[in-house]
Amino acid sequence: MQERSILFIDIENCPSKITELILEFKEYQKVVICYANTNVKIPLDWLTSLSNFVMQGRLELIKMGDTANNSADFGITFMLGCYFEQYDRFEIYSNDKDFDAIINLVNRAPNKKAKRVGTTRSDKELQFDSLLIKMCKMLSKIEDNSRPAKVEGLRNSIRAQLKARDMTDRAREHLVSHVINRMEFLDVVHIKNQGNLVKYNANRMQDFLSKMTA
Repeated sequence: MQERSILFIDIENCPSKITELILEFKEYQKVVICYANTNVKIPLDWLTSLSNFVMQGRLELIKMGDTANNSADFGITFMLGCYFEQYDRFEIYSNDKDFDAIINLVNRAPNKKAKRVGTTRSDKELQFDSLLIKMCKMLSKIEDNSRPAKVEGLRNSIRAQLKARDMTDRAREHLVSHVINRMEFLDVVHIKNQGNLVKYNANRMQDFLSKMTA
């Protein structure tokens, strides 16, 4: 029987996680986001996909009525309990170490696995940042009419930067998608016409590079 996994996102604690949201549905059967107050934004092109995940029951957004501190944490804890019997693997994405007590309890149960993941920069994440910066630098030096005009062209440009890396095709495509999603989130690129044409924002690109290379 296939292992069923569920991801809980502490979006107020780790707002940048929203940039990876679409990719999470490749690994997890369900994603739950609990929040009280949040100003995160998502690319408009994601709305259709996210709406479909909501209708399929794979994405659940829990708005807490109480905006007091830790109300979203209590929401995550409660929802984990609600889904405890339905899933085998539980992951909480948060920097809040208070969740570790819950993780330890879940791991005591037979046939259940749990862990908390935070935003501490791993070697893999640092390599991703390096790739993103490299792509933005390359694109910023090219005239607008010479940049890849379509998504597949942009994907090929990113793939070219990964040729020397020892990785599976699946991992490579996952990383390419991650870079493009991050570019969208930063408003460096805007993908329109049903995900085919790419428009570049040179000012946002320079702002990003200034912050990352300062």
